[in-house]
Amino acid sequence: MNEMNLSKLLLLVKLIVVYLLSIVSFFMTDLMVCFGIIAGGINPIAFILIIITRAGLAVLISCLFFGIQVLNNPKLEIDFILAMIIFGVPIMSFIEAIPYGIITLPLPPYVSLMQATLTMALLYEFPRLILLIIIKHIRVRQMK
Repeated sequence: MNEMNLSKLLLLVKLIVVYLLSIVSFFMTDLMVCFGIIAGGINPIAFILIIITRAGLAVLISCLFFGIQVLNNPKLEIDFILAMIIFGVPIMSFIEAIPYGIITLPLPPYVSLMQATLTMALLYEFPRLILLIIIKHIRVRQMK
């Protein structure tokens, strides 16, 4: 296998891993926030902690995408701020909090929660993670 095919395969594996991590991210930090809003209303301190947690997760995922040596970057706080802006706010929870915590998923009755999670992660989480990775890639290239 030549070097070009190997790099394409490696990129494909990395993208699959990012998608799988976006599923975990959506389920743990977005869907659970939505259920928390429905159960107890909006707690501003918990919402800020979720934003910080999501940003930290996004920075970790983007660092793993490029290799762990990127964690030694002296400008890691800029990456964290970018992650808070791009990935920090859980979009689904924010959208569903607008009508005072009433969840209305426009899903047919035969669609399971697992199918909805896979789809929502692909639509909401994965593109924002890829955007963060692209921005980080541009920043890493500029630092060289």
